[in-house]
Amino acid sequence: MKCFFSLIALFGSLLSYGQAAWEGRLEKLMSNKRYNEVLRYLDSLEQGNADNSTLYLYRIRANEGLMRYNNAYRYAREWAARDTANRDIRMTLARLANLAGHKPEALHLYEQLAREDSLDFSVNYALGRLYQQNNRTGHALEVYMRQLAVDSSHVMLLTLIGDCLVEMELIAQAMNYYEKAFYEDIQNTVLAIKATNVILAYKDYLPYYCTSLSEMLNKAISIAPSSFPLRQTLGVLKYTDKRYSESEEVFAHLLADADSSRITLKYMGLVKYQQKKYGTALPFLSKAYPLYIGKNGHPTDIDLAMKYGETLCRTGSCGEALTVFELIETMMAPDKRFLSALEVMKGMSYTYIMKKEQAIVSYWKAYQLNPANTGAIANFAYLSDRTGMDINQEELTDRDKKRIWFAQLLFLQKVREKPDAGPDSQHAHSRKVLGEALDELFFLNESKLVVIDPDGKEYSYPVGEIRSLIRRD
Repeated sequence: MKCFFSLIALFGSLLSYGQAAWEGRLEKLMSNKRYNEVLRYLDSLEQGNADNSTLYLYRIRANEGLMRYNNAYRYAREWAARDTANRDIRMTLARLANLAGHKPEALHLYEQLAREDSLDFSVNYALGRLYQQNNRTGHALEVYMRQLAVDSSHVMLLTLIGDCLVEMELIAQAMNYYEKAFYEDIQNTVLAIKATNVILAYKDYLPYYCTSLSEMLNKAISIAPSSFPLRQTLGVLKYTDKRYSESEEVFAHLLADADSSRITLKYMGLVKYQQKKYGTALPFLSKAYPLYIGKNGHPTDIDLAMKYGETLCRTGSCGEALTVFELIETMMAPDKRFLSALEVMKGMSYTYIMKKEQAIVSYWKAYQLNPANTGAIANFAYLSDRTGMDINQEELTDRDKKRIWFAQLLFLQKVREKPDAGPDSQHAHSRKVLGEALDELFFLNESKLVVIDPDGKEYSYPVGEIRSLIRRD
């Protein structure tokens, strides 16, 4: 009998030794990432060990290593069906269901796991992320907050809560969590950039957070002084806050440190433009502009393109400016307000190169595109009375006069006069021109003023209406 028990013990030892041997071989293959060999070896082992859970584990790991997530998920389901009480197996199944794209099942499994243990970090993290991916931000926030209650300084949780609050457009609350996350781990300098980018996207909050963001960025820069993205973000923040001289200093240091990226070139040009340093802005804008041209040949940054075109014009390269403006015009055809502003820029360019009739046409187009564009109306009125400045007043034709009267009349109708306007203002000039027109009508015994717009359309106004318009109360 004693011999019989010894044989059983010996047989058990041999089985244990055999399993340890093949497990050792599988681990070696796995550590060398020879996943296909693992699967072939498992096939040879499976016949005598069909119910062995270890085989499922290695099949799952090998298929996952090969990114065959559906195969790994299938084996995990089989494994979980054999051992329904095993939480580790169900967590593996939930994770693989997510990786394999079975999101509803993964969500259901993680919800079950969370009900069993509401403070399991890995479960709550995965569940929260799934909620976010399914646009259930409120549920995700609830999960993260539940976990935060037991780990109030967890940087990832604080950041995820901030992300949820941004998705819900609760920006002020989000900033509090981002700031706390950053100061819990100031080595994580990306957080300072993330928080700043949120405020740059929601500029109404900029005045309230600019100082704290600057402090965060400066702290991050002290940790990683060679980080161009951190320094660029600080420069952009100062630029957006209209602290142009401080922003210029940041980008000047970046350029001195050999940062020739398109962001630095762009903002160095823009910050000089904003300070009306057009001559020194142009070299940077001319380098940045081609870097923001898409594959279709169109500018991808319209604000940069507009300011580049204006800078070209202000520095005497109005022909090049027109090329830029015409390209933008082609792109932005549906946006009438933008096109109106663009026509004003074109009008200014034509004025500088002494093509006044074309400038008038551009200002008139700008008004037609956007009747609220008072700048277009003012420039239209100003130039319309000066197209014949080299011609004596007596040489003006009747049609010339009617076009001039139309422009002055439009200006007085559409542009409100400032309280402190002096005798040399455009309003004063327009009243004078129309007063002289009424004097002509008086001698001609006419009761209506006829005017002509640039398209040749005539309008007729009673004298009394004109007198009321030019009377200054």
